[in-house]
Amino acid sequence: MSKLRYFSLLFMIIFLAGCRKDDDPILPKQKDLKVQFVAEYDGKPLIFNSLLNYEFNTYLKLSRLDYFISDLALMSSKDTILLRDIGYLDFTKTNRDEATAANGVVWTIKDVPVGDYNALRMGIGVNPKLNATKPADYPSTHPLSNLELYWAGWNSYIFSRMEGKIDTLSTGLFATGFTYHTGMNNVYREVNLQSAMKIDPTVENNTITIHLDVKKLFSSPEGWLDILEIQEAHGPGDMATVLKIVNNYATAFSIKK
Repeated sequence: MSKLRYFSLLFMIIFLAGCRKDDDPILPKQKDLKVQFVAEYDGKPLIFNSLLNYEFNTYLKLSRLDYFISDLALMSSKDTILLRDIGYLDFTKTNRDEATAANGVVWTIKDVPVGDYNALRMGIGVNPKLNATKPADYPSTHPLSNLELYWAGWNSYIFSRMEGKIDTLSTGLFATGFTYHTGMNNVYREVNLQSAMKIDPTVENNTITIHLDVKKLFSSPEGWLDILEIQEAHGPGDMATVLKIVNNYATAFSIKK
């Protein structure tokens, strides 16, 4: 290389370096993302064993809500970014008072590509591929290792559980319990939530909040689920009731800003 070309190249490097201000940050291409799941009832944070107004002049108290999430992913016009293949949410452990209920359950997803997204996709339950496995296939730390969440007789995980009591006479006694469990591949549902979302390289805590309004799980175009009449649904013989619940996922889940 001639001295002229050498000094010309050196000058260009120094010139370009000088064009960037010393305080201009080099922005990361990936950031951690917090996915916050919040359980509500009629638009307010769900607090277990609190008084909840229902139809038919009755009141509820919920004591359990948990469910699996499969294939949680962010979507843009160009890419689909898988955030987690399977996870388990148990609100029974968090929704004890207003503060913990408002915070819900938070997952931290590492190294998510920065950029703009327009939808979030998730499966409610265990997707068919994973549902063909058994708890013995996993180490004890894996969410699918829990024997309590598996129906051996049906070769299926329990996708979701919702339990509580209902006051049938508005007396405050809450003597009648109800139990709704879902499972098996035909009740697996995929939910797509359309929303403008951004993983911002300049923000320390990028957060997406997913809300589930439990009251909407009981409502359908045909009317409200009559808990007084149907107090249990957790098997193939109760599939009509289970389908009423899972078909409401599309309207019960939302992203709020």
